[in-house]
Amino acid sequence: MPDQGIQACLEHVRGRAPLLTERVLDRLFHDHPHTRGVFDQMDQATRQRVVLSALAIMAEFFRHPGQVGDYVRRLGRRHLDYGVRSENFHAFVDALLSTMPEICGELWTDTVASAWTQAARRTKTAMLRAIEQVAAGHATL
Repeated sequence: MPDQGIQACLEHVRGRAPLLTERVLDRLFHDHPHTRGVFDQMDQATRQRVVLSALAIMAEFFRHPGQVGDYVRRLGRRHLDYGVRSENFHAFVDALLSTMPEICGELWTDTVASAWTQAARRTKTAMLRAIEQVAAGHATL
């Protein structure tokens, strides 16, 4: 059932993309001002796509890790080109997961929170490992 909870929450926040994006980025920039540079070059619509895409990728990776794992790793490597550092991943995921209960409202149960946390951790880990492989010279962008 965690999969259904993730999907329901994802659908719910899609309809609240502007609010979700504003709250996530406000929290991120307040707690980690150094991350602002990654988002400064984006317009509001792009910022919303980034936030919603992050959630959609996490949800899909949670449901079908074997089917999207390669994509997630390539995405992690591409983030190097955007100037994203390893610590930015942690900060972004923390801001996202801290904001989700507010936006999801009563859909945010302990089971859903646990599933989103697991989905975010899996995705972040896969992306960070891909970046580490590039840094170690074991993979290319």
